[in-house]
Amino acid sequence: GAALVEAFAEQGARVAFIDMEERAGTELAKNTGTWFRAVDVTDVAALKDSVNDAVAELGPIFALVNNVGNDTRHSPQDLDPESWRRNLAVNLDAAFFAAQAVYPGMMSCSRGSIINLSSINALPTALHVVDGSTTRAAASSPQTDSTKAIQRRTRTWSSLPSLTLR
Repeated sequence: GAALVEAFAEQGARVAFIDMEERAGTELAKNTGTWFRAVDVTDVAALKDSVNDAVAELGPIFALVNNVGNDTRHSPQDLDPESWRRNLAVNLDAAFFAAQAVYPGMMSCSRGSIINLSSINALPTALHVVDGSTTRAAASSPQTDSTKAIQRRTRTWSSLPSLTLR
């Protein structure tokens, strides 16, 4: 996430980002001249408020990069319903509700891009992260893209970084 903030800022973009790590986020914002808010993305109201606050200070959001993820490891046998829902809230719900929050501004400008970043842990072979692999696969799938319902006049794409072996 920090590398994305730095890269966009270096290119002159007005950057707003959220993170639950207040100290690291504050330091990154200070070093890059970007907007920052400490937010627990599972708190949908706080997530949407932070988007609205960023828009109020910086103007419309034309690009949203969803790069949040909980990489807690669970075996399928040990995963309880509460852990499953918590990981869905981080890995899937947050991306959808962030997209929902930026959508009105994108529509008012008739443009925008929503980028959902996933993880190699979305691959079916990652059984030790069954909750993360399920939600990241759902978020990165073109057929079930969490933002598909709101993509009129916006570009929505997903990326699943992977390991390259030589």
